[in-house]
Amino acid sequence: MGTAKYPSESEYSQFIRDNGGTLNAYTASDHTVYGFSVTKDAFEGALDRFSQFFISPLFNESCVERELHAVDQEFRKNVEDDHWREHHVMKEIADPNHPYSFFNTGHLESMSKLKQETLKEWYKHYYKGQLMRLILYSNTPLDQMQQYVLDKFSSIQKSSTKDINIPFPIFPPSSFKHWIMIEPIKEIRKLTLMWEIPEEFCKSDSKVADMLSHGNFYSFNVHFFFIIEFLLISKN
Repeated sequence: MGTAKYPSESEYSQFIRDNGGTLNAYTASDHTVYGFSVTKDAFEGALDRFSQFFISPLFNESCVERELHAVDQEFRKNVEDDHWREHHVMKEIADPNHPYSFFNTGHLESMSKLKQETLKEWYKHYYKGQLMRLILYSNTPLDQMQQYVLDKFSSIQKSSTKDINIPFPIFPPSSFKHWIMIEPIKEIRKLTLMWEIPEEFCKSDSKVADMLSHGNFYSFNVHFFFIIEFLLISKN
């Protein structure tokens, strides 16, 4: 939505579409992902526009206002979605001091205090090189891609912070060994078994972590909770 180098709001998206590409972004409980694909000839130009998001975003007030309404519309669309309803029940039983329990989608009421300066402070605090990962996938020679990274991403702000640690489990012991009944909007019958994996089993070199990377799980920092779902089919 505009950067110091490319102030036009539509510069990035227009460039991607003009060069046969696609773009997308999403935010999960513990990470945000931005991505695009584009023709090889436009790869460097797209990277240059993309990198500026993390170097000099403008946060124009008109853009912020429209984005708040877009988020609000998405929230209201999901109010009667059974997946989202189940997700918020899980948040309700989580430790209230754990970030997972926080309201993580937003609507106009919750975002009414998100002024331009608030967004800038969030950006300055969290958008640090040490907290990011960059992946380039192309048949461009590796030495050339390495040079792209050095040229276009070296200006991202840095700090001494290497990670953001959440040193306690998502769910308190008081939530263990409980049945939770949820009345769905749609005609759904489903049994979900859920348990949280201890931190020591979730290290990157752990066999358990390797197994979970191929299973159905949610993560928040290094804590995982594993889910098995059964669809119950009624003969009626």
